[in-house]
Amino acid sequence: MSDLFPQPPIPPGGDPETTEYLHPSLDVREEQHWWTLQTARWRARELAEAIFGDDVPVSLDPWPRGSAVPLVFRGSLRLSVPFDGLARHRKRERLFTSCAADDPVLSKVPLLYMFDPDPCRITVGACSR
Repeated sequence: MSDLFPQPPIPPGGDPETTEYLHPSLDVREEQHWWTLQTARWRARELAEAIFGDDVPVSLDPWPRGSAVPLVFRGSLRLSVPFDGLARHRKRERLFTSCAADDPVLSKVPLLYMFDPDPCRITVGACSR
């Protein structure tokens, strides 16, 4: 360094420790946010399996908090569901979203639900109508 910007003295025993300031409640809020999303994911899977049948893969993509664009949703939840006709699929989709709106857990966590037809469970002839 120079005389204008002197280097801080190094304490005995090595390099100075780096100091980070993290508000104590911020860490707790981030952890609560993560667990809230996970609880909603598990609850959505349970509800989807009751409506669409067993083994519905669910993936959650949390959206960043504090982004420049104000977000209404906390994340997107993708559900891979069986497909056996558009009319039946739409009916089950409406049933899921109405049950999610009435659910005590899912109603408090705003998520964008995306229903993907599971390619391994498409009924033959379902798309021909």
